[in-house]
Amino acid sequence: MKHRTTIRKQQVEFVDATKEHMQLIYKWRNQLFIREVMYNSEHLQWEYHIKWFENNLIDDQVYMKILYYEGMPYGLANFRLTDNQSNLGEWGFYIGVKEAPKGMGMLLGYYMLQFLFEEVMIRKVCAEVIDYNERSLHFHKKVGFTQDGLLRKHILKNGEYCDIYLFSIFKDEWLKMKSELEKMLFTE
Repeated sequence: MKHRTTIRKQQVEFVDATKEHMQLIYKWRNQLFIREVMYNSEHLQWEYHIKWFENNLIDDQVYMKILYYEGMPYGLANFRLTDNQSNLGEWGFYIGVKEAPKGMGMLLGYYMLQFLFEEVMIRKVCAEVIDYNERSLHFHKKVGFTQDGLLRKHILKNGEYCDIYLFSIFKDEWLKMKSELEKMLFTE
């Protein structure tokens, strides 16, 4: 069993994804343990990835961030503003290193939510989680998301229809959870 890593804030970097990250993210996205919890589980072709990545880099409605810990990149978080008027959008994230220290997913989520709510000033972050992705279901509940709904037998995966859980969190809910998460994540 992995033990939670003792995390010091000064060892964390949370940076914008750039073209220099394109190959790394391609590698991460094509790992089976990542693909199997995405809507599209197929192996991604390089040309498709380049187009997706470059379109996201120039889209001012999209934010892509990379989490580094102790100088090593561990994961990607992305957010797409889907409704300007209502100031809301959808996020997704993953830890691309299978043997990452325990706590990296929580750390990535913490920094992305802090960025979205406190720098970009987003009002509401939404998420969709496949029913068999227990880690993500647990994560969303732990950081303060509320389950808003369920899309029953919504997508076909491995010959079976799967449910999709719908979650959201508002800025005020994030601010209430933030200090609790900091106590859980960080040491002095």
